[in-house]
Order: sequence, then C-alpha cells, then structure tokens
Amino acid sequence: MVDLNAALRDRPLPRTGVDLSIALPIVLAHLIALAAPWFFTWHAFFGFILMYLVSGFGVTAGAHRYFTHKSFKLPVIMQGLFCLMFTLAAQGGIKRWVRDHNIHHAFADTATDPHSPHHEAGFWHAQLLWLWKMPVDRVENRRLYERFGGAVQHLPLVGWLSSVKVLLLVHISVILACYIIGCWLEGGCSIAALQDHWRSGAAMVVWAVFLRIICVLHATSLVNSAAHLRGYRSYQTHEGSRNNGLVAFLSLGEGWHNNHHSKPYAANQGFHRWWEFDLSFLLLLALGCLGLLSDLKVYRPRLNKTEIWFASKRKP
Repeated sequence: MVDLNAALRDRPLPRTGVDLSIALPIVLAHLIALAAPWFFTWHAFFGFILMYLVSGFGVTAGAHRYFTHKSFKLPVIMQGLFCLMFTLAAQGGIKRWVRDHNIHHAFADTATDPHSPHHEAGFWHAQLLWLWKMPVDRVENRRLYERFGGAVQHLPLVGWLSSVKVLLLVHISVILACYIIGCWLEGGCSIAALQDHWRSGAAMVVWAVFLRIICVLHATSLVNSAAHLRGYRSYQTHEGSRNNGLVAFLSLGEGWHNNHHSKPYAANQGFHRWWEFDLSFLLLLALGCLGLLSDLKVYRPRLNKTEIWFASKRKP
C-alpha cells in the first residue's frame, strides 16, 4: 500500500494536454459500439454479458481490491488470471490504473484528484475526459509511478501485460476469437462459415468486444463521477463519496463508494447495510471457499472490526 500521509507532502502536478494514443481508441470504440442495434443477435447478447462479467471482475476484484488495496492474497496463477481479466477491460495498463487510484485516495475531491467531478470540467471530466490527460513531462510521470505505483509496479507479469505491444496483441486476439466464435455458433465449425456467416461474427465483435468495453468503462467511471455526486453517506469521510445503488449494480458492487473510502482495505464494499448487494464480494467468497484465495479482509459494521476470512498459514 502507498503511504498516503507521505503522499500529501508531494502533490502531483496538474495534468495537461491530450494523449492521442488513449483518446483515439476510446473515440473509435464508441463509434463502433453505435452499430450494435444493427448487429443484434442473441448469441452476441449473451457474449456481451459473459465478457462484461469477466472483464468487469478483472477491474473490481483484480485491479481494485487486489492489486491496489491488497484486500486478500492470491496464488501466482490467480494473480495472472485476474491481471488478464483486467486487460480484457481495455482500461490501459494495470500499473497506470493502480497509480491513478492511489492518487485518487490521497487527494480525493481536490484539484489534484485525477478524476473528481468537482473539477472545473465537472461530471464529464470524471466520467471520461480525465482518461487522456497527460502528466506534464516524463520526469513527473516517473515520479508518479514511484510515489503512487505501489508494489504492483515490481510484479513481472503486470509489467509484461502493461506494455503496449502485449495489450494490442491481447485485444486483436480477442477480436479474432469473437469473430470466429460468432460465425461458428451460426454456421458450425467450418472454414466456409467464417465467410458465409460473417454478419454473425461481426455481431459478436461489436457486442462482446466494443460495446462491452464501452459499457464496462462507463460503469467504472460512474464510480468516479456519480458516486461522488449522488447517493447517501454512511460514514463521515474527508471527501464527497456516496453510496449509489444503481452505480453498484452496473459496476458489480463498486458503487458503495462511501463505504470503500471509509474502509479502503476491506474486500466487502457492500453489505455494510443489508441491501448493499456486492457481486464482486460474493465472487471473492466463492473463490475463498474453493481455496483459490486467502486472508480475505472483511469489515463487520455491527462489530466495528475487521476479520480475516479463509486465513492461511502459508503465503500464497
């Protein structure tokens, strides 16, 4: 974990300019996703749901609760799986994601917060525009990684999956795989089906890749924007975080954001009240029951204490 008290003594500089390597792919993905109504098939729709869950859990359980906040322990194989699941979300390299989230916790809802809706650009700054803002120079960029990157910066697998070449290779492979699966679901496993049922393949690509990436991106960003503007507060934190049920539904449990800012180390962002459904936490419980994770940090509001579930004597 990053020493947030030390971080307060070393504020990041305001970000400027536009990183076209990030802005252009996001704009292109939005444009392709607009074609979804003309390429609807039930196979594509169910492919969208499946990939939404896989990549969404990569963000919530992987990048957020594990790689950033270390809310539990994972064996190396599961680390790799969560890292790959996050990569499918197309939210850049996991190193940058962890860095920016640590900065958010250190300076939430101040001018230094990279995605506060209280910034001069408001809601849309927090929802989308902040993504392509650049540090002022390479020195500042390196300093941000050193200060806020945490231990994740030194994991070889994370570094490999954060490289531009590997990110491109993964997404091109996913596009090809979705096209082939879409064609074969309609026309059977044959070479001819790849040509004769091209529309079914294209539908799977539009829905399970581009529309899904955009929806996961906006669901994640709603935690940054709407969950700092609308909702209720169970804890008196130093920023304006809110618990928002709709955001929690779309983001697989991340919308209980005031709970999270109060207890950032806890694996359960929801269930601080009985109605706070947290699908990502339920996934972690299931993995714990299967012995695939250990030392799950769970906050118990009624007891005002943190318990370690699925404790293991050995380090995964």
